[in-house]
Amino acid sequence: MISAVAEDAAKAGWWVTVVTSARGYNADETYPATAMHCGASIHRVGGARFNRHSVAGRLANYLTFVLASGWMLLRLPAPDCLVITSAPPFSVFLAWLLRIFKGVPFVFVAEDLYPDLAIASGILRPHSLIARLAARIFGSAMARADAIIVLGDYMKQRLLAGHPGIQAERVHPIDNWHDGKRLFPLERLADDGLPVCFQYSGNLGEGHEFGTLADAMECVKDDARMRFQFVGRGKRRSWLENEAATRRLVHCSFHDYVPEEELNASLNRADVCLVTVARGFEGLLVPSKIYGIMAVGRPVLYYGAPEGDVPALVRRHELGWVVEQGDVAGLVCALREAVARPELRVKFGANARRAFDAHYDRPLATARYLRVWEAVAANARR
Repeated sequence: MISAVAEDAAKAGWWVTVVTSARGYNADETYPATAMHCGASIHRVGGARFNRHSVAGRLANYLTFVLASGWMLLRLPAPDCLVITSAPPFSVFLAWLLRIFKGVPFVFVAEDLYPDLAIASGILRPHSLIARLAARIFGSAMARADAIIVLGDYMKQRLLAGHPGIQAERVHPIDNWHDGKRLFPLERLADDGLPVCFQYSGNLGEGHEFGTLADAMECVKDDARMRFQFVGRGKRRSWLENEAATRRLVHCSFHDYVPEEELNASLNRADVCLVTVARGFEGLLVPSKIYGIMAVGRPVLYYGAPEGDVPALVRRHELGWVVEQGDVAGLVCALREAVARPELRVKFGANARRAFDAHYDRPLATARYLRVWEAVAANARR
């Protein structure tokens, strides 16, 4: 998401310099040390290449990247506004140091909340000395930010509740988005007699709940009107694949991530799109997949934590169904209603694209980011 903001900032006349990793998402991806992209100057740094699926490996990768990017920032001219994201989470400490010793104003983009996310994932024990110390350190670093961007009102509430030293007026809720020129509804061929495709597309990670879905799929496994498609990877995928095999859920299929240029076609194959946030993770993360679903005009079936930015979004715009985590009977009812009432799927899908055009298309969202950046830079110049 932040790359789109950088591109649009460059188009708007900003001089944009990006410091990022030379390593791509996949282990075998490596990019040149410098490049120009859509008017932005890119500087890539190295770092450790340990297994990112282990806690120790991920920490080592994070720390070495922060050190390498910090060295690069010291060599580059001081910016009018430094923008730091929460991936990796330790980057906020680098921004804090630059704020203290060089007076560089910074904006922190909190796509995830730490250490709350580590506690919810079971990496840190609640109320442990390490958890309390991490909360104090993260809170102190974030309180130094000139502005903090979060992904919704619920995330803002959770951030302020966990870190009372942060000034509320410095926290700006800005929803994620997608590019409506790249993701859009495709005309569908007549599908009379074909099963309704329930698709989950994206990361199957710790913050997503699949036990309720597995139980519901078992309840409807003899219903030939349904099929379930999972596109993506993550720590929970192997568990779900094992459950599907053990329970003989033959109406399930699993697929790897699709290239970006194929994402529109992939999402358009769905009749209903599944979204979930596990209980305890509400306000800590917001799956950006929901905005892609809205862009292609598909109804949403959300199940998971009953509170949070995602279920609020579904209810506010009437995008589909909201089912509480653990309510297997409720999820089965929603699945069956989605199959039995195609006109309801059409209504929810139309609502989704309409809301997307009004609130969540790329130009609207990136403009909100740029207004925050401009305000921070202007205030620093006074």
